[in-house]
Amino acid sequence: GFYIYDNYIYYATPNNQKDKSGTLLKDRVDFYRCKIDGTDNKRIYTTESSYSSVQFNVTKFSKDAKSASTYLTILDGTNLISFEFSKGKNKGKTKIAEDVTGVAWSEISTYEYNQSATAFEKTVFFTQATADTNKISSYNLTTEETKVVVDNNTASFTLKGAVAGKLYYEKAQN
Repeated sequence: GFYIYDNYIYYATPNNQKDKSGTLLKDRVDFYRCKIDGTDNKRIYTTESSYSSVQFNVTKFSKDAKSASTYLTILDGTNLISFEFSKGKNKGKTKIAEDVTGVAWSEISTYEYNQSATAFEKTVFFTQATADTNKISSYNLTTEETKVVVDNNTASFTLKGAVAGKLYYEKAQN
């Protein structure tokens, strides 16, 4: 898939690199960004996991009244990470969480240039399963704040979606 924000195209493609033994790492995914005219093509990230366990989303939000940033968020196996781009520059990778078993991005039904996003729309929801607990957490991309939404050691959760200010999930008793 690909996304276009401002003067940049963000896209994913199969990896074509080889490891030290010469094996093609074709199951991995490369994430790139280039200018709309095709120049300045740069690889942002290569997944550690196979493409079958990779999900991603690209969104753009205002952080404050002066600036807006574009966010590439990736579930790479069980690691949830994000990259922020502001004023044409990559601000680097943020590791949001590990042991992640599912993710849901807030859906914006209609995007209009310079529209204000709600805190809910700036949030990534994710599930985690550890030996001690199963939980749903939220991460606000602009404030970088993580909150536990549901925590339960006797149930597991499957995220179904995040639409119109509501998070949908299934709960199964263990």
